[in-house]
Amino acid sequence: FCIAVATLLIGSAHYLDIGFSSDIALYSKRYIRFHKYRQLEPYRTGPGEQGAAVHLEDQESKLADSLFKKEAFNRIASDK
Repeated sequence: FCIAVATLLIGSAHYLDIGFSSDIALYSKRYIRFHKYRQLEPYRTGPGEQGAAVHLEDQESKLADSLFKKEAFNRIASDK
């Protein structure tokens, strides 16, 4: 696995004309972080995770509507 990752990163560095020292280390860290994210994401639980609905009470719904105009996302559902 490590050899495949190193080959992929070295090849990418060559074709993308990326500097080899610090840039390759940065891309290696990003690749590892993304790989861990893809492995763990299906196991995340909570309101809104995996497309689960988030139900708001009446007051929360009104507040969410007013904040949505300002924030451009549902801050109340996000904070639950």
